[in-house]
Amino acid sequence: MLLLRNAGFFLLTLLILSVLFACSAEQESPLRVGTNIWPGYEPFYLARELGYYEQQPVHLVELKSATEVIHAIRNNTIEAAALTIDEAMLLLELNIDVCIIAVTDISNGGDVVLGKPGIKSLSQLKGKRIAVEHTALGALMLGAMLKKADLSINDVLVVPKTVDEHVSAYRKNKVDAVVTFEPYRSILLAEGAQLLFDSRAIPEQIIDVLVIRKDAVKNHTQSIKTLVHGFFKAAHYLKEKPQDAAKRMASRLNLTPEEVLLSYDGLIMPSLNDNKRLFKDKPSHLDQSAQFLLKLMLQEKLISRAVKIDDLFNSQWLPENL
Repeated sequence: MLLLRNAGFFLLTLLILSVLFACSAEQESPLRVGTNIWPGYEPFYLARELGYYEQQPVHLVELKSATEVIHAIRNNTIEAAALTIDEAMLLLELNIDVCIIAVTDISNGGDVVLGKPGIKSLSQLKGKRIAVEHTALGALMLGAMLKKADLSINDVLVVPKTVDEHVSAYRKNKVDAVVTFEPYRSILLAEGAQLLFDSRAIPEQIIDVLVIRKDAVKNHTQSIKTLVHGFFKAAHYLKEKPQDAAKRMASRLNLTPEEVLLSYDGLIMPSLNDNKRLFKDKPSHLDQSAQFLLKLMLQEKLISRAVKIDDLFNSQWLPENL
């Protein structure tokens, strides 16, 4: 009888261990998502604040600049990233196989060229020092501004600075103008900087998106679903309860709640249904935007070769509803 009881206990122990092992084997490793600071990406952090990511291992990684985000996803220290479409295409150029699974926002004045108080017009930038991040976005904005000013790249002195260095460079008079974006736009405008040019002049050319490495999809299926659903749910919360959302986001953006809400004036935040329309059809609206951007980048030598973008956009991760 004792032998049978011990055998039963042994079998029960084996059964429990096998169940625990199966559960641990099914547990996904953390999905690491990299972003720089930008109001359009803030719903990811708001979702975390509101507890929308508690059920899945979603790990948000805040980096100082888009340059650092690109390096991180290229080096496989993150699996997903918030970037612009043109930056996603630069990853393809580097043979990093990625896809775009959501649109976070469209810049509509949030990206700017700001000058010192004495600079009142674009033509006055001739011979001046301009801080700009060495990214496709920075080059795109700089090129569009120079074209409107009827200036060439040789007419200005480009000072490479990552976006987190823009405010310091401006305050220390190391530059005369900056190509920057929120929240640094609001900070510098409050200090008397002059708005000389913004992304309203190049509509729908700066589209921020959620990018994921294709080799990460298999091991992070549920986490990706949770990440995307949480983003749109938080964006909806921001729309429905802007005052509370702004209070929660203010410290991260280093802005007052009032400034947080004002920073969204320069952005279009597509809803979940808007996203479904953007991804719909072949070619979709996003396909057409990417083709336009690729042509522009080749013309401006922002990319060394044409990249294959036929399957760049993947709508399968968009949730059915909130």
